[in-house]
Amino acid sequence: MRAAVFYGPHDVRLEERDVPSLGVDDVLIGPEFVGICGSDIEAFNNGGYAEGTVIGHEFVGTVKRVGSNVSTVKEGDYVTASAVWPCGICASCRIGRPSLCKDLIEVGIHSDGAMADFIRAPSPMVYKLPKTIDPPVGPLIDPLSNIVHAVRISTFKSGASVAVVGCGPIGLLLINFLKLSGASKIVGYETSPGRLQLASKLGADATVNPLEQNPGSLADSLTGGSGFDVVFVAAGAGKAAEMAYDLVGQGGEIIIVGIVEQVASADYLRMVLSELSVRGSYLGFNEYPAAIDLMGRQMIKGDSIVTLKVEGIERMIKDVFPRIAEPNISEGKVVVRVQGGK
Repeated sequence: MRAAVFYGPHDVRLEERDVPSLGVDDVLIGPEFVGICGSDIEAFNNGGYAEGTVIGHEFVGTVKRVGSNVSTVKEGDYVTASAVWPCGICASCRIGRPSLCKDLIEVGIHSDGAMADFIRAPSPMVYKLPKTIDPPVGPLIDPLSNIVHAVRISTFKSGASVAVVGCGPIGLLLINFLKLSGASKIVGYETSPGRLQLASKLGADATVNPLEQNPGSLADSLTGGSGFDVVFVAAGAGKAAEMAYDLVGQGGEIIIVGIVEQVASADYLRMVLSELSVRGSYLGFNEYPAAIDLMGRQMIKGDSIVTLKVEGIERMIKDVFPRIAEPNISEGKVVVRVQGGK
């Protein structure tokens, strides 16, 4: 089978691999569309994935074969699979926090993913999808589950004012979901003019380019001097996390959703004097059913968030990956038509 295999920074290769063999509890899926995640772009630029791993963890496809013990799905079903596979038995899993599983398997990062003609997944990780989810927007299910998790663990309530720092695919999904959830004011912060336009289209009441405007001063004017109730940091940049302290109001909360790998400063004096809460949010395994429901009811504007559909794995590797890995791209979510299973 064809597969996009990671070997290091700027080194993703199209290879022929054996079709995965199935255990009795496994499902073999032919991916149709696969999303490019921000973590894929970070790995393409700087490394971090296991060498020799097939990339791709956001996908939808069709069941091609099932193991002898599998009864939850059958050949021909339209499905997705969780991007992470918790063990289910460690202390974190037992208290309902699978994102913290000590033996967590991350698909497409340390275990072979979906940017291939076939992917194998354990049947408990496979979800049957309603036909109302159009395949090109189906890869949004995984990042949407992360968004639902972040909002659920936050103090956000309907009527709250919210800042979203970073309007890439995660930030755009946040804006869409927060609008649905009753936010009174949503302001998107982003340096890409194209993504600022997408943020407005998806429900941001105002947008700010921090390279052109003072984020803190505008936060005061946009909130009547009170600052935002909740700030979601959806960009994987240290400066984005640092900016949040200029935006949040007294007694407010900062939720870090983006994977910030650089060392970033924290305003501890502000944190103490304003009694701020700062919390990280990671993954969304428990929220997959909620994400599927939202997508199935077409509550998410997937056609606006998915802005580039790439035809085929080879074109993705040769032409698209290098381009979208550049800073300040204007695209929202990029998906690849794999048409696997053949």
